[in-house]
Amino acid sequence: MKNGLTKMQKEFADEYMKTGNATESAIKAGYSTKTAYAIGNEALKKTKIKEYINQKQEKIEEKITMNIAERQQFLVDIILGNIKDTKIILNEQRRYIPVEVVPSLDIRLKASDQLNRMQGAYTSNLNVNANMRSTANFDDIVKQLAKSRKEIDEQ
Repeated sequence: MKNGLTKMQKEFADEYMKTGNATESAIKAGYSTKTAYAIGNEALKKTKIKEYINQKQEKIEEKITMNIAERQQFLVDIILGNIKDTKIILNEQRRYIPVEVVPSLDIRLKASDQLNRMQGAYTSNLNVNANMRSTANFDDIVKQLAKSRKEIDEQ
């Protein structure tokens, strides 16, 4: 009872994570087939069993989820052609065979675009400080914006 669960409760939780079926999991854990439905439903309400299942699921998700650096490296590998795509071609013997090819330019450009977005390359900040009167006409507004832009560029 290392984690507060009995052996049968732990087996139930482990089975439930595989099947998603409380009754089936209770039976596989060793509970009676007559009471498996009730025991399975009750078991899922117990805090310790829920915590155990959540902890195990979090560990599984950590293993299968790519972090940001891994995703960025994956995109870089696509861009550089280090990751191959598979195409099916008809060979000279008129048989279809898989062939590894460098991803198309279109795919590589999409990967480059995605990488740029992840790294914030497309964001730009433009602060415009302009004092405008509500009675100003369009030409005055354009002149004021141009003046403000020039001041920002000089900074």
